[in-house]
Amino acid sequence: MSRRERYDYSGKTALVTGASSAIGAAFARRLAARGSNLILVARNVEKMQALAAELVDGHGVVVDVEQHDLGAPGGAQGLLRGLDESSKRVDVLINNAGGGIFDSFTGIDPDVLRDHTQLNVMTVLELTRALLPPMLANRDGVIINMASSTGYLPVPFGAAYGASKAFVLHLTEAIWAENRESGVRILALAPGPFDNGTQRDFKNQRTVQQVTATAFDGVDRDVPSILDGNAARQQALLPRLASRRRVIEIAARVGRKIVT
Repeated sequence: MSRRERYDYSGKTALVTGASSAIGAAFARRLAARGSNLILVARNVEKMQALAAELVDGHGVVVDVEQHDLGAPGGAQGLLRGLDESSKRVDVLINNAGGGIFDSFTGIDPDVLRDHTQLNVMTVLELTRALLPPMLANRDGVIINMASSTGYLPVPFGAAYGASKAFVLHLTEAIWAENRESGVRILALAPGPFDNGTQRDFKNQRTVQQVTATAFDGVDRDVPSILDGNAARQQALLPRLASRRRVIEIAARVGRKIVT
């Protein structure tokens, strides 16, 4: 696919969820370096305030800090109400907030599953649905939704997590197709293992700088989704190389090792 014109982030306002650390903070830094003003959203105010000070000092952009628990019922709606009340326009949406829970499906408390689904699925759905129409009206904007290479196959011992990322992947690709000629660029970012500061050290894991660079490349190319790293590409390829049952059996062995 031929590369489209590089997207100009200068002077735009970008909302980044899960912005207090790891890949969310990396997105914020990359956007600020491109001249975007920022709305940082997460639970940890202290980390966001420190990041905001860094970005203001380093790039002279405007940074707002918004504390919201997007995994709580009504969390996304509370954020949207605040944006509406302050008349803040969002030109770039980075739906990065999310989490993973790994155990047997019946070993996870139902309330934990509910909060996980709220964060990984409903927040992405609600923010995308609310913020896309103004972008369409302006015929300009960017939405990056954080999927995962796990969205390409079932994830035993991470069933809800894998299903949530498959939802984000398919939702985003479908919305991209519906709005191809709109001027809005919509991307599902599907990384493999990357260094988020908390997960175990996987072989050949990517840095957050590499992952965000891949995302920006995908936006410039205006593709519906993009895999980051060789591990992600191999994982996504597996369902094409083996039977469905065989893929699930392989994934189950890997998942069992993670939780034991």
